[in-house]
Amino acid sequence: MVFSLGTGQRDEYYEYELTAAAHKLVTEFRPVSAGQQVLITADTASDARTVRATAGAVFAMGAIPTVITYPTLPAPMLEPPAPVLKAVTAADIWFDFPLPTSSTVRHITSPLSTTASMSA
Repeated sequence: MVFSLGTGQRDEYYEYELTAAAHKLVTEFRPVSAGQQVLITADTASDARTVRATAGAVFAMGAIPTVITYPTLPAPMLEPPAPVLKAVTAADIWFDFPLPTSSTVRHITSPLSTTASMSA
């Protein structure tokens, strides 16, 4: 199998750096507090290691991570499927890791907020 995107084939690929980045995401970029409901979504083309690292960092902060994976959409920045959008309304924070824009993290701070796109 050929990987043209430069991804590693091993689970521990840049493991320490990824852990540090996930920690920074939930402590500095979008601070997560204990008890918050945090939705983490990704499409099937996303790197699952990033999703797992973020869920672990959220859990370490005392918050409750929920992970949903949905099929890769035909174009970047399309709305995810309707069930995902319904889950967003129940979350305090939403981290979305879709591809092909893998350097984009969308997040909200409450169901009433608008979705913001931030380059990592």
